[in-house]
Amino acid sequence: MVIYSRAPEVRDYEYGMRLDIADVVAMEYFPPEPDFCGVIPAQMTYEDSSGNLNTIRYLYPETAGCHDN
Repeated sequence: MVIYSRAPEVRDYEYGMRLDIADVVAMEYFPPEPDFCGVIPAQMTYEDSSGNLNTIRYLYPETAGCHDN
């Protein structure tokens, strides 16, 4: 288990951004309510090839509450 000295700065993902992901440390999703259907904020914390910890915030299509009527 790796222990990091500080939390990384959270950056917003921009289309075309080059990400150097060596290992995914955590994935977090922030739905406003259970069984939500729509786009929600999410973030991924990862370690790059130099061993630095990074966090990217992005939008994620949540489909848990989507139902065909």
